[in-house]
Amino acid sequence: MNFDFPVYVISTKRFSDRHESVERQLSMMGLSFEFIFLYDADEIDELTIEKYGLSKLKVEVASTVLKHLEAHRRLLATNARYGLILEDDFFFQGVAVSDLQLVITEILQIPPPWLLFLGGMDNKRSFLEYVKNTIIQKGEITTAEAYLIERQSAEARLEWVETHGINMPADHLLKYIDSKLCIPQYICTNPLFGQFSITGKFRSELDEYRQGKSALWLILRFRLRNFFRQALPRRLAAVLRYIC
Repeated sequence: MNFDFPVYVISTKRFSDRHESVERQLSMMGLSFEFIFLYDADEIDELTIEKYGLSKLKVEVASTVLKHLEAHRRLLATNARYGLILEDDFFFQGVAVSDLQLVITEILQIPPPWLLFLGGMDNKRSFLEYVKNTIIQKGEITTAEAYLIERQSAEARLEWVETHGINMPADHLLKYIDSKLCIPQYICTNPLFGQFSITGKFRSELDEYRQGKSALWLILRFRLRNFFRQALPRRLAAVLRYIC
């Protein structure tokens, strides 16, 4: 199977520390990528704001969602069947790039349209799915740090936005549009990506709740949520499979 696919990283020109993190991780994974710098917050013009009805969103939020949609457009400008979209605060949790190839192989068995959410390391997962040891399962995107899209769904989302505009952050918008268009969403049973802005390594630029918390509080919260929502159920399921 050909795993040559485009990778788009949502970022802004001034985040040099995040750029270094992205370059280091994707280089280790052997993946080439493209930064999406278009639509930086200080560069969004009034015509764009008016066209998409962005005036009710914080400019940083508007910037991010426009960048995600630009990644959709750039995928359609290629001949690629699917593409990976990352936000610049991601970290790769998989052991090797083969872990990513495994979930790609699984999702490509499902006819388009679809979206596969690769993140959510502190989200709750189904114990039953851990017992069944599935690779992917039905579920919804909750944050937008890492997800795969294919061409059909990308085109449909862009058409929807041209008609209805943008009135919510990227993760909410992706979930909302796909529900309206009946585009199935899937999640990894074992997430491959997390967010450094959730662990406290990078300061969140969008989440006001996290902005008011210390890095120590954030990492402790993340580790506890990950343990009780994923690590512990996964280990219990492994024991149950062994016994049975």
